[in-house]
Amino acid sequence: MDCRSHPRREVGAMTLVELLVALTVVGTLVALLLPAVQAAREAARRLECQHHLRQLALAMQNYHATHGRFCYGVHAGWGHSWSAALLPYVEQTALAERIPWSESGWWMGKDANSRSLQQLVSTQIPLFRCPAQGHPVTSDLNQMTDRYVTNYLACAGSDATHDNLGSGGMDRSNGMFRAALFKRGPQPPTRMQDVTDGTSQTLTLSESIFVVDGDAGCWICDRFYLYHPNADNGDGFDFSEALGSTYYPMNTQGKEEHRECAFSSWHGGGVSGAYADGSTHYFQDTVDGSVWRAVGSMNQQDAAQP
Repeated sequence: MDCRSHPRREVGAMTLVELLVALTVVGTLVALLLPAVQAAREAARRLECQHHLRQLALAMQNYHATHGRFCYGVHAGWGHSWSAALLPYVEQTALAERIPWSESGWWMGKDANSRSLQQLVSTQIPLFRCPAQGHPVTSDLNQMTDRYVTNYLACAGSDATHDNLGSGGMDRSNGMFRAALFKRGPQPPTRMQDVTDGTSQTLTLSESIFVVDGDAGCWICDRFYLYHPNADNGDGFDFSEALGSTYYPMNTQGKEEHRECAFSSWHGGGVSGAYADGSTHYFQDTVDGSVWRAVGSMNQQDAAQP
């Protein structure tokens, strides 16, 4: 065996020009790949959002199977919304059992029931939140701290032009979920047979962004769940914390009063929604206004005209 040593080859270092070329190539590749990575992440967020909506829509069906009717949208003068009614059907029975299901207790009270309601608004259940929302996670509004920010609204209909009571309000709109007047006796809740357009053609839930920022275009686009202090104030108001309307175009950039009632999304280009049969769909914001209104109504002949 020849044990003679061989001279070692010297490996030359990279020149400055070669280093700059390598960095340029890497930078170009990153620039090309970054949009694809961002698009993949957004697609995953949108898919997760639709999964949340499907779970909630199916929970509404289970509620109907148990009670023979759907839950109310918001109980005006009481403060609970559809999200509280669904808790036993989304594996949150223990939380539902802590809710004072009566008119006793209010958002500024010091008694045990009031304390339960105040704690309820800060309970974080990711199922009720779109992953594209980002920050904030909680918000301090209505003298209630750490209120959990959510994004899903039940559909009040296609003819609700504002989020209060009265003409054009969410207590008499033509969708599946309306504001029920507790003090005057709640109007009959929706039953499956009331959805004459068919459950595969009627919107039950969709998403809406949370934003309380004048620079972002809306100081009043706040979205909360389970218990709503404004809805607990007399006959209630500000039902857009829990309900939306297809009267206005999705993702509208119009007046604040329109934006707070409209469905909207952080995804861009449209909104995710769930039909009453539990199926989900991504609605492009280029959809014709009359079609969007028809989707929001339980009966297309009652859909509001432009």
